[in-house]
Amino acid sequence: MLLVLGVFIALRAEGDEILFRMLGVPVTTEALTTAGTTVVRLLAVACASLLFTLLVPMSHIVAGLRALRLPQAMIAVTWLTERFLVLLAADARRLMEGVRARSAALPLPRRIIVASRISGTFLVRAVSRSERMADAMTARHFDGRIPLHPTQRWVVRDTVSVVLTLVVIFFALLY
Repeated sequence: MLLVLGVFIALRAEGDEILFRMLGVPVTTEALTTAGTTVVRLLAVACASLLFTLLVPMSHIVAGLRALRLPQAMIAVTWLTERFLVLLAADARRLMEGVRARSAALPLPRRIIVASRISGTFLVRAVSRSERMADAMTARHFDGRIPLHPTQRWVVRDTVSVVLTLVVIFFALLY
């Protein structure tokens, strides 16, 4: 996705020194520099975000958001999104295992068609699962409050990971 974004930026950015033409569109040095810088920045932000989410448990994040006095609805959406993504990742893993098991002997074009059909099935299943979760939460009178153990505390490791993540994001956006 970042590569496609970089190509679009390289084809659309202005500049004076034309290096080559791609499909009749001139690609300049400035365009390639802009595209490369944008892609590296986005990649750094994505890596920092991933690092943060892998290092800090969701219960700590929720406790921190509560300490910052963010609205309950925002905290609930953050928590539920993380929980839902865990479930979707498990579904995606099962679907990919099924694709590998059923399409190993197929030629590449046919495997691509099978994978696209499976991804459509995955999207339908994800929407269906979200609707079932919403119904179950409504039936259980979910009020937007996230249960937390009172023993959760912000520790030094959390501070270090937050500071490192913010530094990486800052330098990625600065340069």
